[in-house]
Amino acid sequence: SDFNVSGICGYNSDGIIDECDNYGTITGKRDATGITEMNNRSKIINCINYGEIIADMVSGEYYPSASGIVGNNYQSVIENCINEGEVSAYNSSGICEYNEEDGVIRQCINKGVISATDSSSDASGINGTNHGVIDKCNNEGTVSGGISNNNYATIMNCTNFGDVYVSSEGYYAAGIANRCSDYYREFVVEGCANSGNIMGGAKGAYIAGIISGIDASSGVYSNNIN
Repeated sequence: SDFNVSGICGYNSDGIIDECDNYGTITGKRDATGITEMNNRSKIINCINYGEIIADMVSGEYYPSASGIVGNNYQSVIENCINEGEVSAYNSSGICEYNEEDGVIRQCINKGVISATDSSSDASGINGTNHGVIDKCNNEGTVSGGISNNNYATIMNCTNFGDVYVSSEGYYAAGIANRCSDYYREFVVEGCANSGNIMGGAKGAYIAGIISGIDASSGVYSNNIN
């Protein structure tokens, strides 16, 4: 099936993927990833994606996602990984689209251009939705969310150097996190910095150097610089 396509491994459970690189173009109808779609109680370390990653829209069925390294990181670690390829889908990210609770993304870098196929969807340098920990990660590519699109947990010691843009009215663009919420637990954004250009090309868009939208009664927001 070409619905879920990965460059190295489709499903990594209780394993270690170390020093594996993808150079090929990966195209999936639903999900596409450079290294693995599912990282389950496992580690992915020292891996690089150079290839173009594309997930095509399946109209009326599913909003596809694409990531340079991992699709879903569940109780697992992604460390010292780099994305240099272009990534494109309805929801796109340079490193990992879904970082679940107890998932860790550490010391990773995105250098690729991350784009969304719909003007109302999201393209993030490191992560699409975060329920775990993102630590010491950098984005250098052009995106709509420098580090994470939706942060429900912890982002710390991360830096955005890339251009960040939004092209749709009422949507978000930020150097670190587009949106933060305490829906599941208290969110944390700490020790982060943005030096990239933040550009809003649409009337009514929400843009900011660090966080463009907060929906929370409590959260830790400290030692951040724009």
